[in-house]
Amino acid sequence: MAVQAGTALMLRLVLSNVAARKATFTGAFVAIALAVAVVGASGLLLWSALLGGDRAHRFGAASAVVQGQRGLSTVDSMTSAITGAQQRRRLPEATVERLRAVPGARAVIADVDFYAQAIAADGRPVSGSTPRGHSWAGAALAPYRLVQGGAPNGPGDVVADAGTAARGGLRVGGPVRVLTLQGPRTMRLTGIANGPSALSDRTTLFFADQTARRLAGAGSSADVVGILGDPPAAQLKAAAGDASVLTGTDMADADRTAEADTYVLLAVLVGTLGGYAAFVAIFVIAATFAFSILQRHRDIALLRAIGATSRQVRRMVALEALVVAVLGAAAGTPAAVLLARGLAQLLRDREAVPAAFTVAAEPVPLVAAALAGVLVTQLAISAAARRAARTRPVEALQESAVEGRTVRRGRLITGLVALGLGGVLIVTMLGMGGEEGAQASTAVWLVLLVGAVALGPLLVRPLGRVLGAPLARWTRASGLLAQANTLGGVRRVASLATPLMLAVGIGATLLFLRATIDEAGARSLGDRVTADRLLLPADAPGLPTSVVAAARTLPGVEVASATMPTTVNVGGGDASPAMGVDGATIGRVLSLEVRAGELAAVRGDTIAASTALGWKVGESHPITLSDGTSVRLRVGALYDPPLGYQADLLMPDDLVAAHSATPLADVVYLRTTPGARLAQLTRDYPTAELVKRSDYLTLTKTTTDRSAANIFTYLLVGVLLVYTGVSVVNTMVMATAERRREFALLRLLGLTTRQILRMAAWEAGLIVAFGVLLASAVTAVVLCGAAFALSGVPLPAGSPPAYLAIVGSCVLIGLVSTLVPAHLALRSSPVHAVAGRE
Repeated sequence: MAVQAGTALMLRLVLSNVAARKATFTGAFVAIALAVAVVGASGLLLWSALLGGDRAHRFGAASAVVQGQRGLSTVDSMTSAITGAQQRRRLPEATVERLRAVPGARAVIADVDFYAQAIAADGRPVSGSTPRGHSWAGAALAPYRLVQGGAPNGPGDVVADAGTAARGGLRVGGPVRVLTLQGPRTMRLTGIANGPSALSDRTTLFFADQTARRLAGAGSSADVVGILGDPPAAQLKAAAGDASVLTGTDMADADRTAEADTYVLLAVLVGTLGGYAAFVAIFVIAATFAFSILQRHRDIALLRAIGATSRQVRRMVALEALVVAVLGAAAGTPAAVLLARGLAQLLRDREAVPAAFTVAAEPVPLVAAALAGVLVTQLAISAAARRAARTRPVEALQESAVEGRTVRRGRLITGLVALGLGGVLIVTMLGMGGEEGAQASTAVWLVLLVGAVALGPLLVRPLGRVLGAPLARWTRASGLLAQANTLGGVRRVASLATPLMLAVGIGATLLFLRATIDEAGARSLGDRVTADRLLLPADAPGLPTSVVAAARTLPGVEVASATMPTTVNVGGGDASPAMGVDGATIGRVLSLEVRAGELAAVRGDTIAASTALGWKVGESHPITLSDGTSVRLRVGALYDPPLGYQADLLMPDDLVAAHSATPLADVVYLRTTPGARLAQLTRDYPTAELVKRSDYLTLTKTTTDRSAANIFTYLLVGVLLVYTGVSVVNTMVMATAERRREFALLRLLGLTTRQILRMAAWEAGLIVAFGVLLASAVTAVVLCGAAFALSGVPLPAGSPPAYLAIVGSCVLIGLVSTLVPAHLALRSSPVHAVAGRE
């Protein structure tokens, strides 16, 4: 009974404290709610990208889909990031026949999937999501139904979906130019088919079954087999053998479109957003609660003086934090849903995700975010609560007026270890060099930031004296008081500066690092290009390699050579980017710094390998190709890939094409003589954009800036800057709102309202300057190290106005969030404010 009575008394005290100190606990509540909202929104986006059941696919009429064994995931050759779904092996005819023999199936439809793009009546490529071609039999899987004309029967017939026909101005019975892997050809539009509304943004063409197989190069095999009806699941799996049987929402995995690639990339990048958000949340919540405990030293001292034990103080503080955390999590959960849907709409507007991408209020990520918020709060409050509970009553009463020890031993050790580890990581980053070393700089920044935050209180007084000296000299009373308050409130200044450090550090590091890597990669790749003309894909996923053969027939073209991105596995580890090339010509259009052997040896079963792999010329190594086929290839040359061209292997293009789902070139390089006539090439291939070498660097940078990865980077920076900005407002308002009694005493001593406001403004300026300088120092070290790793010159790229905008925003936020509550606090009578409770 005594225990229950004590618990009830403690709970009443906790609720009374929360109700009495609204300003303090409102700030903590806002910090937790924001953290839960941002982390929860990241979790919802990640959940929707990985497990969401609303992804549109072309198998809506099927009860099951059978596809071949898994291959490798697509990897971006510029960033080495996984950007696409796994490729699949085709299903042999024997498997298709076994599936047709399964009883209970109303229809078994073997379909092929290949690149096919319609050209509009005005000669431009028809826009839309990734253009695909299928057999007419496969139209029943969606289903697509004819609304005009008839089915394709002959080798020159084609049916377009209604969206493609409308966007391209195509008419039944008229000619339509079609680009496939075999090149351009003119066909007759025999019909227009209408499919599910969720597929309306796609560009889909249907061909006669035999024509589709020929254009896909499939022979008698199939990419997928759709099952209509309800056959026994066990017999269906038995007939499929080692192939995969997909049902329900899993059938979306068999739909080879840009959506699959985008969802994988979305999952990777949203996971990054969630990781950064969680990191920032830990710092913001810890700083907010540390500041709230600092404001309550007198209360805690009085509790100790009347007999409260250290354990009771820790328990009270933990319960207060738990109450606020639960309330904050409850408010942050619905905010997470709204934020996730807002971000999804923003991504749809920027065409960074499919138009059909939606976010559902799934309970798992929301509950996880709420629990994480409560757990982080308890961890954040523990250190401050232990410190307050260990203080003896007399010391606490003294410390409530004048701060004592600046940094405790544990915090000092944490800061020194973090700085030491950061130094080791910087040396490691410089030793790694290249883009790999530059990418590691984010980890260096995180570690150094931990050290800066931990040791920040030690730097407040030195910087406060330096920055405050001119104020004390030029502004008389207000500047002198601002400097004195800064020097006397070391821990308060450090806590208030933490969200400012996060805002400046995150914004500058992510934006400038991305710009530094992109510019260095584009410049390095541009310097390696020896071709004078290039063909780049325009409104298309790539270029058919037949454009190379067409270019070689034109007068004035000396060399035409293409690169074909693919994915390989070179040792049982993660998938790696590689390139399919023509070894006989690639060395005449790209300077790849061959270290041993020669690129002309790349043919048959011979490849060129990056020196980073540590292989030697003449060795043979097992390699898994993109469709999962294992081969053993011989090394014929070693080369240093240019920065931004992270291809571990150069492989024969015919080998890559034979094992790739969509063997398209990303660039075609041309060496021409003066007066070469290339206009016919772009007329025959409207998806090819002809550019000069001098324009290539600019185009590459522009393309990179508009890439999905960079859109997510800007989004990440924007979300975190808003979060940290609100946190700055939150802590500054908390700090100023609790100073009513201090302001009243200053007024009774003779200071005017204007002088006090000027003092508060200068004090806010010193706090902002402290946070900005510390964050800028850490960021400068990291960015200069990254730039040196990339190019040997410690000069990062980026936009100085962007940095100034971030700093200016912090200054503005700091001043407004200080002056507004200070002005409100000064409206009351100083006598009443002094007489009131602190």
